[in-house]
Amino acid sequence: MPTGTMANIVGLMSHCRKKGDAAIIGHLSHINNWERGNIASLGHIMPQTVQNQPDGTMDLDEIDFFCRDADPHLTTTRAIALETTHNDCGGRVLTMDYIKKVKKLAKKNKMKMHLDGARCLNAAVSLGITPAEMVKDFDTVSVCLSKGLGCPIGSVLAGPEKDLKHFYVLRKLLGGNLRQAGILTKAALVNLEDWELKLAEDHRKAQWFAEELSKISCIDIDLSVIETNIFSYQFKPDFKKFKHDSFATTMRDNHGILMNCGFKDASLRVVTHRDLSQK
Repeated sequence: MPTGTMANIVGLMSHCRKKGDAAIIGHLSHINNWERGNIASLGHIMPQTVQNQPDGTMDLDEIDFFCRDADPHLTTTRAIALETTHNDCGGRVLTMDYIKKVKKLAKKNKMKMHLDGARCLNAAVSLGITPAEMVKDFDTVSVCLSKGLGCPIGSVLAGPEKDLKHFYVLRKLLGGNLRQAGILTKAALVNLEDWELKLAEDHRKAQWFAEELSKISCIDIDLSVIETNIFSYQFKPDFKKFKHDSFATTMRDNHGILMNCGFKDASLRVVTHRDLSQK
């Protein structure tokens, strides 16, 4: 797959095969906010949007409420999409206990589970388990090779072997076929070498950088919620005169540090990666 966006829509379309079928997604999810509404406009999937909590989870009772079937007046919910690590929730990691509880709801309602796992390898490192163990309760999983792994381009969609042909058909239908992909595949294989060590180092860099930023009196940052290579921070109430975008420009121009404004410019967002040193 060329992109994680393509992998997500193909994954959900493989579960929601009738026009008007629904999928449960978080209101802060990448699928909801950053993929141009493609599941609705191209996939004909009705998004059932549930509020994300600060840790990236969705309330189980709300998920259960949208697990609808059999009523001719309502959309039939076919899938639940989770995200880990959660981008707009500061790189938070879903616990295995939470995933298991969502899986129980999905199974009870005969629904499928999709994981937007753009950074799921970061999540596995944070949890201290293998990726296979972490995604065992999902029916489809998208994995981005160009996020934490640092590949120039590319994502992978994993799912049951019986659905692979359908994945190929949907990818072609959506214009996501990619020729001459060998050189990119080689880059992906290189980036998979020692990936656990590389991602763990990125997590340490994020923690170190956040600790350094916390020493600045005007900055409000919660060090306890930094779990991976992403974190957000903002200015304390007494320093509202400072603007996030101008601060980001100052950090870029004066210190060579790139960061960007977070969701609706309410904070600043930092992502550490293999090319970032601590010097």
